[in-house]
Amino acid sequence: EKYSSLRIVEMDLPKDVQAVELLYKVYWDEKKFISFDDFYNRYLQKQKNPIENFRKKTTMCKDCYYRGLKARIYRT
Repeated sequence: EKYSSLRIVEMDLPKDVQAVELLYKVYWDEKKFISFDDFYNRYLQKQKNPIENFRKKTTMCKDCYYRGLKARIYRT
């Protein structure tokens, strides 16, 4: 509910920005059932450069982009 109405980052994300690969790694390979916030923080660390490069490419401000990205990843 917290993220359902926040739809700022709705464009197609490049493959290196998507969280799907990490989702499979964490939940299927490692069999860890971590909170969304823990997962999101791990995702940000792992994909830091591609995420920021894509933000710059879209010319979105940091605040809007990262709030929207978190909501987008939550809905993944």
